[in-house]
Amino acid sequence: MSALNRRIWRMLREHMGRYVGIAILVLLGSFYFTAATGVAGSMERMVVGFADRNQQEDLTFTTDKPLDIADWERESSATIEASLRHDVRLPKGELRLLSPGAELNLAQVTSGQALANPGDVLVDPHFLQTQGLKVGDVLTLDGRTFTVVGTVAVPNYVYPLKGLYDVLPTAGFGIGVAAQADIEALPSATEAASTTYSVRFHDRDRIEAQTAALRNLLGDDGYRVTEWIEAEHNQRISMPWGNISSMQSMSFPVAIAFFVLGCVIVGVMITRTVKADSIIAGSLYALGYRRAELTRHYLAVPVLVTLAGSLAGTLWRCLASRRWSAPCSPRTTCRTPGCFSRRTILRSRCSRPSC
Repeated sequence: MSALNRRIWRMLREHMGRYVGIAILVLLGSFYFTAATGVAGSMERMVVGFADRNQQEDLTFTTDKPLDIADWERESSATIEASLRHDVRLPKGELRLLSPGAELNLAQVTSGQALANPGDVLVDPHFLQTQGLKVGDVLTLDGRTFTVVGTVAVPNYVYPLKGLYDVLPTAGFGIGVAAQADIEALPSATEAASTTYSVRFHDRDRIEAQTAALRNLLGDDGYRVTEWIEAEHNQRISMPWGNISSMQSMSFPVAIAFFVLGCVIVGVMITRTVKADSIIAGSLYALGYRRAELTRHYLAVPVLVTLAGSLAGTLWRCLASRRWSAPCSPRTTCRTPGCFSRRTILRSRCSRPSC
């Protein structure tokens, strides 16, 4: 077998370019599969964990008259919280101010510090960047001066869409969190600010049924619902699942395509090699080599090439994951797959098998 083993390395040296190309195909397929599935799994765990910790809403709505929140919480077996929302125009964009949630949609400070003094404001990291601001800068909103004390991630604005039916974020649009008293003190807030109600049900297994029941109760009590958005239909919340699902669904077929292409090329090459070596194979067979030994001899090359490519791809993925695993905030804008940029927070209720 030593003569056959030496011939394997000689075959690899003679056709090095071919086998390197096949190994690269296998490497790319292995890397893409392990990287895509690993990143998608990490994103999914991070998304669900953030939504659960920060009490992401199940739905939000507005009505034509104020609610008695305590009565409606008992009636619907849910946590209901009112919040203030107000859009402020800026020279180079628009900032949507939200009052901080006490029980639902808890804002997470991703850099800087939390709201502490009147006139403090937390803003979306992307908005901070596009406006050329930094933590500690002064921002004038509707004639009043605010101090940017940090950046924030908000569970009900994972994907910062201005309108419900927008597909892409509006240029210059961002999210900010300020104390309700500061928002109410803005000159334009008296007429333009709106109060919305966020709801999170205690029973996490029957959300659809409870949502329908709550809407029927509101109608029966004479409330006119002017805006009703369930989390699963809210693009600001559900949009990230499209990225996670597509990454998970596409990782397998793309990797398989690389592997199949490599298999076809290897099969063609081995077939041609066996035909070209028919005389040599016959001579070896006559010298006493068995069919199983010759079969292993010709299969050794594709096995070695495949192992080299798959191990290199997996090692590359492991080395890359160390670089990508640097801590990053849920809404940090960065360009590495480990830092999920605008796509990292989602609802904790999940019907996926892995949740």
